[in-house]
Amino acid sequence: MATTFKTLNSSDVVSTKTLLHEAIPITGTIVSGTYADDNIQNYAHGIFQSVYDYPYLSSSANHIFDLTCGFRSTSGFSGSSTVQNAKKINIYNEMAQVLVGFDENNDVRPFDEDGNLTDGGNTINEAVFVNLTRLLTKDEIKKGSFSLELGASSSYTVPFPQRITLKDNNGNTAYKVNSPAGEYGILYAENAAGVPLDGITGSTQQAAGLIYYQAGVAVLTASVFTGLLSSSVNMNFVDTVNA
Repeated sequence: MATTFKTLNSSDVVSTKTLLHEAIPITGTIVSGTYADDNIQNYAHGIFQSVYDYPYLSSSANHIFDLTCGFRSTSGFSGSSTVQNAKKINIYNEMAQVLVGFDENNDVRPFDEDGNLTDGGNTINEAVFVNLTRLLTKDEIKKGSFSLELGASSSYTVPFPQRITLKDNNGNTAYKVNSPAGEYGILYAENAAGVPLDGITGSTQQAAGLIYYQAGVAVLTASVFTGLLSSSVNMNFVDTVNA
């Protein structure tokens, strides 16, 4: 029997990619009142909340995301009178260390609004963190596909008459690579419904946060809940955990 050998060249190698879209069925929502607040698990420490698609005590419940908030020690909201002040500063520093890293002086970098860490631009000093579960993000978030609609009314008990949508528009081509946690995109805000928010129209987009694709973390500027996204105005920080 004759043996034949064939040399494989670079032209013989073909790379293919298959995108897997995973769906998680959710039979009820917090907004609809199907399960009241049984989807949300609160903890005695008060640092964060966990959100599930079913009542969290159910064996069928899937953990969807954790929600917390934090601010820089230089924030105007930092002070002894602020609830869990030290913990909120620690949360901000912890997330910034992992997602933004350190500068040349070994200081923790703040979250930057446009992802440019060297131009001295606007930073996100008060942030709401949405940590998506690994069940959803184990294969990273698809760039350019992220959309988050938030209630932005001044009443936290009835927030949805006024809504704002955050999207990573052009995230598939304009993503950033200067994070130790991988690639990330800019979240832009636009009106979804209700009274127009200050400085935002349907055709005008404004940077309002960051989405880290591999880490599965969305960092939102706290001012999205006030309708005041301009850097020239004072931001009212919303305490999402202790409100």
